[in-house]
Amino acid sequence: MFLQVRIPEKDRGAFRFLWWADGNLGVHPAEYQMSAHPFGAKSSPFCTNFALRQTADDYGHLFDDMTKRTVKDNFYVDDCLMSLRDVEVAKRFVTQVCGLLQKGGFRLRKWVSNSREAVDTIPLSERADPLREIRTEPLPFGLTLVKRLLQALCQEGLGWDEPVSAVNQRKWEDWYSGLRNLSDLRVPRRIRPDKTVDPESVELHVFYDASEVGYGAVVYVCFCTVNGERCPSLLFAKSRVALLKAISIPRLELVAAVLAVRVYELLTTNLKSMFTRVYVRDGLALSPNHILLLRDNQGICPDQTTLQLFKHRWK
Repeated sequence: MFLQVRIPEKDRGAFRFLWWADGNLGVHPAEYQMSAHPFGAKSSPFCTNFALRQTADDYGHLFDDMTKRTVKDNFYVDDCLMSLRDVEVAKRFVTQVCGLLQKGGFRLRKWVSNSREAVDTIPLSERADPLREIRTEPLPFGLTLVKRLLQALCQEGLGWDEPVSAVNQRKWEDWYSGLRNLSDLRVPRRIRPDKTVDPESVELHVFYDASEVGYGAVVYVCFCTVNGERCPSLLFAKSRVALLKAISIPRLELVAAVLAVRVYELLTTNLKSMFTRVYVRDGLALSPNHILLLRDNQGICPDQTTLQLFKHRWK
């Protein structure tokens, strides 16, 4: 993507480099200038992202609103991530977004989808590498358990090549042997229960909790229909291990609350106005006064501003 965006001539002097023909360092080098944004330059990500968004502004009127919004809001560097209702909508989307980006000199390719029917509608030359599609290498889920195990090993004070204790050895073997079960794990990509049902409202439920082992936050999206039916789906989860330093449970609860707020901000920022109502809860149902008491007396809240700005949404 970087090499698709030209550098203005007046700025190319900042991208000069020396070149020895045929690798002969005994001759005087020639001086060249980059004409396109190179990989590794700090300015390249900003300039190329600006060019991408400017393409949407300049030519977006020639396409539908969803295509323009996609280019402006659904790109991370040069990757586009989009969820669509059905194959027909996906086919039209591919045509539209590729057409818009071509106006700016960008070629969007390496398409991949969890729907084989959708992939079959895309020419082979525009699909992702087949090797990437069939990759079945297990991913290391359950890293919280492993991080906790590493903490236990650090506490043992072992040196290099020293055997670990039998208890920790057994924990590691149990975790490692469980990785083979990941091939049986299926996570539905679709969070909306039925494409034919338009929900009356969409609720976001953020839960958080903590223990001596760690803390985390989990987010569910709940679609509420006009007939009173509620259809929840897992949307996001984040977990972290507790520090080795002894920390009280109330402090870990507050750290978990900060994590929950940050997760909320991430989702609502990227999913725009999708949610009608938002709920953030934990087992203690902390009130703003409770948070202030713990903060003032013990100084345990690491991010006071985050919680104070968010307290008007506490449920």
